[in-house]
Amino acid sequence: MKTENFNPADFDPLNSTAWMELVASALQAKGLNAFVVHTGGGIYCISILKQDKGELLWGMAAETWGADDNDADGDLVGDGNGVWTRVSCDSTDIADITAAIYDASVAHGAAVHN
Repeated sequence: MKTENFNPADFDPLNSTAWMELVASALQAKGLNAFVVHTGGGIYCISILKQDKGELLWGMAAETWGADDNDADGDLVGDGNGVWTRVSCDSTDIADITAAIYDASVAHGAAVHN
């Protein structure tokens, strides 16, 4: 999905697979194995695979983008508080969102492909 014709008014980020696909595509372009998953109740998240076969599950359930950090068995890693960015869920700046998720994902073991 191309970002140059993106119109934020066309999407409801909290329940739009198109919005999440846009972000996932931008993350894929940066070398992450990112894809959209439906977690139920009309909520879509971005799954990013980790080097240890775990998963970061990114979404917008709070004020900023955040992720559950799961190990290969699906159990929460660490204290269970997840991984957080400083990018507001209200932001429509794909570059800022992508950079924040990419940096946090790599810092928490995301597998990066060239």
